Amino acid sequence: MFVALEGVDGAGKSTQAQLLRKFFEARGRRVLTVREPGGTKLGEELRRIILDPESGDLGPEVDLLLFMAARAQLCREEIAPALERGDVVLSDRFLCSSVVYQGIVGGLGIENVLAVGSVATRGVEPDLSVVLDVDPARAHSKLDAGDRMELRGVEFQKQVREGFRALAEKFPAKIAWIDGHESVEQVHASIVAELESRFGLS
Repeated sequence: MFVALEGVDGAGKSTQAQLLRKFFEARGRRVLTVREPGGTKLGEELRRIILDPESGDLGPEVDLLLFMAARAQLCREEIAPALERGDVVLSDRFLCSSVVYQGIVGGLGIENVLAVGSVATRGVEPDLSVVLDVDPARAHSKLDAGDRMELRGVEFQKQVREGFRALAEKFPAKIAWIDGHESVEQVHASIVAELESRFGLS
């Protein structure tokens, strides 16, 4: 199983990934947890470039290609081998983020981003992408606002939130919309319930 956690910056994706890891491990499953961009030597170097404010305004097309390069290497080195072994893969962001940030908000178009994504991932895709819906102002208040993405501010994140909403409505079979305003434990329970409903987890 491959589950990606998505949402605005500060939505609690990494926290929920760790709780899901414990959930699956308690049931005897081996779990790989990864983040985007990152997870490989190349990915971590690209992460540094992408998030560094000194990189300047790279533009959505440059962001897209950098993210996709990191994603391609992550799929090749980590995700695809883990899935072949039968492991559970949990990713803090995946292709949906590129579709929203560069495709919808950045104006490159959903289909264009998906086309590039199909090359980068070589068919690797989540069984489910879970979008944690959190008010952007609330989420932004938790951030240090130190990296290039976070410095774009609340108004940008409001556009991102609406982009995720539009994407979830367009692809309901592949994307779950979860209220992220509850407690950490309640959000986790909602995610588990969604997985159980869709995949019959015990």
